[in-house]
Amino acid sequence: MVDQASSAIVVGAGGHGRVVIDALYKCEIEITGIVDPSLAEQDSVFGVPVLGDDAWFDDRSTTEGLLYNGVGANPDLKRRQNIYVSLTNKGWQFGQLVHPFSSVGMDVELGDGVQLMAGVVVQAGTQIGENVVVNTGALIDHDCIIGRHCFISPGVNMCGTVSVGSAAFIGAGATILPGVEVPSGCVIGAGSVVTRSLAGKGIYVGNPARLMRSRQ
Repeated sequence: MVDQASSAIVVGAGGHGRVVIDALYKCEIEITGIVDPSLAEQDSVFGVPVLGDDAWFDDRSTTEGLLYNGVGANPDLKRRQNIYVSLTNKGWQFGQLVHPFSSVGMDVELGDGVQLMAGVVVQAGTQIGENVVVNTGALIDHDCIIGRHCFISPGVNMCGTVSVGSAAFIGAGATILPGVEVPSGCVIGAGSVVTRSLAGKGIYVGNPARLMRSRQ
């Protein structure tokens, strides 16, 4: 497990990236710079300088700092996941980001690169895999298991003993009832209520949530 760093490099500085930068400031973590191909070198975001595009990593030492993934989801997770996998394969490490206005219970396990944003509550016994975002105000109750690369949107209410497979996207304000299993790669629409375990990978919407379209 990689802890929060004393210095940070943020990868991507769009909407989610700016929230990451803000949280790093609140954690009093020094930010070395931003790597983002959509920004000009020597520009800055919240006073943090842009170091360059993705090629910046090619001739830099992996000891220069921990990375923080600033790429969000919409709900496509591929770019965020690819950045994480590509850079970890090159030897870089992603730090955990735990906002000081979040609450983490006892016996909680957080993987590398996990981001818990402002107002998040994670209750006792929960396991969260690498590169997962639990976004603003989401509530994760006891003994949940969240697979790697998931994106839990703002205001999600996940009851106890829920299991979510890898690379799932849970939309804003969705509720998942106790003991429910959500397969890998699923998308749960905003405001949906998942009342029972889902049969397969797909997009689910409504109250109760029903399959709208299967996914490959």
